[in-house]
Amino acid sequence: MAKFIQFVKADENHEGNPMYWIANKRSGDTIGQVFWYGPWHQWTCRFKEDSVWSQDCLADVREFILSL
Repeated sequence: MAKFIQFVKADENHEGNPMYWIANKRSGDTIGQVFWYGPWHQWTCRFKEDSVWSQDCLADVREFILSL
């Protein structure tokens, strides 16, 4: 389980697949999203421009994507 972030299933889909918000556990702010990217045939992510990421949080995002 990630220490500082959580993954929340979004109400909307992207390219027919679920989309997930990446949220800061402390503030609840949305700081990114995980979504299926059809041209690459894989799960990807994008981060808000003003968010700052440690290697631990990036590893948590990677583990989440691998679990999908």
